[in-house]
Amino acid sequence: MDNIYLACTHTHTGPEVNLNRKILPEKQEAYFPFFCSRLVDAARFALQDLKPAKMGWGVGNAPGIAFVRRFRMKDGSCRTNPGVGNPDIDHPLGNADEEASLLILKREGAKEILLVHFGNHADMIGGKLYTPDWPGYLVNILDTVLEDKVNTMFLLGAQGDLNHRNFYNPLLTYKGVENAKCAARMVAAAVLRIYDRAKPSDSNCLRYAHTYVQVGKNL
Repeated sequence: MDNIYLACTHTHTGPEVNLNRKILPEKQEAYFPFFCSRLVDAARFALQDLKPAKMGWGVGNAPGIAFVRRFRMKDGSCRTNPGVGNPDIDHPLGNADEEASLLILKREGAKEILLVHFGNHADMIGGKLYTPDWPGYLVNILDTVLEDKVNTMFLLGAQGDLNHRNFYNPLLTYKGVENAKCAARMVAAAVLRIYDRAKPSDSNCLRYAHTYVQVGKNL
């Protein structure tokens, strides 16, 4: 294989894999080798399941789910998560990216693979139990609605400055299991709207590019 793409999701309700943390170190040490072995298994299964494929892609829109959480305050400072309704907020630093993108790999004699991309923190459910949060519900919805002819993989978009909390209207904040399901349905709807109209590509290969950006400590 010429290139391997590693994608990390983000959740507040998953196992700990940072061995430098002191929280439940014995459980971390037990989980880490198990986690690494599953990464190897995933790569082996993927290689064994290779099929010729054609690609299609499209971009939809899922508004009102992700909200900017980084703000310029009235005193000129910048704050992340300053509190809902904080009167010292001057304006948000940027706008939420509400695009939901889809790449379809139409494989010969095998299930299609959907690569779904959307940016928002996977932290709607909270608590101390393991949960896939709204991305897990999203994958289940798409696989079910499309009658198990697809396998969906979710790729989390940039979400360091976004989350599910509307700092101007707490009634529009997504929190809890039912709201996580609601957000998943809204993203799934955006994906389904473009699924049958995804633009086919004549390319027979995938290319990639990267750029290194150095960010100052005070930004």
